[in-house]
Amino acid sequence: MGRTVRRYRGHSDDVLDVEFSPDGMLLASASKDGTLRLWKTNSTESVATLSPYYGAAYSVNTVAFSPDSQFVVAGSDGSHGRGRIRAWNTSDFTAHLLVQTATHAVRSLVFSADGNALVSGNEDSTTTVWDFPGSLADREHEITKEAEVLSPHAPKTIRGNQEEVRKWIVNKMKSNVGLTFSTWGKRQARLGTRSDVWSVAWSPDGRRIACGEFARVRFLDPDSRDPIEPVVEHEL
Repeated sequence: MGRTVRRYRGHSDDVLDVEFSPDGMLLASASKDGTLRLWKTNSTESVATLSPYYGAAYSVNTVAFSPDSQFVVAGSDGSHGRGRIRAWNTSDFTAHLLVQTATHAVRSLVFSADGNALVSGNEDSTTTVWDFPGSLADREHEITKEAEVLSPHAPKTIRGNQEEVRKWIVNKMKSNVGLTFSTWGKRQARLGTRSDVWSVAWSPDGRRIACGEFARVRFLDPDSRDPIEPVVEHEL
């Protein structure tokens, strides 16, 4: 019979998902209270409390770590049925990038083995494959490009100064103020299923995505977007 080794306290509502970082240093817990908490695995110390939203407590349904443990990503509910996927780096837990979905809450997340793509299982009966960018430093050229798009929304005192706008964008990211960046969230594929997708898993060889739906498990090809037989049915 197992015994309790540690008890982590801090959430004020149901915990919906938990995940260890691949390097074993952190435990993440996603909760209906609208927060994602990060804990040290060698103690009961909470090292960060994060939220995909600011000023609102929409349920955080799922959490995933990148294979290199450098990023933690959360999927949540949202206003008017629009969920969010948000990433933070695990070195100092500053906000990295954000995707706001169009019509659905996010129920499950999983990374590809190489960390270059992220799959979300969604409430609107779809599974979506997203590009994932890597470190902020690796995307400096795209942040500069984004500065051109967002410059009209920058403070008047720096509008027209591309370098100052770029710094403003990076500071917004580091201060956890939400901005929707077109540099991430490029959708590789949107795969149709038959009911809400509550769980997703990516095969180690990258050739199949398993989707847990109502009373069944379906397999999808991320390249062709076609279903793969067989479908595993659960008896009701």
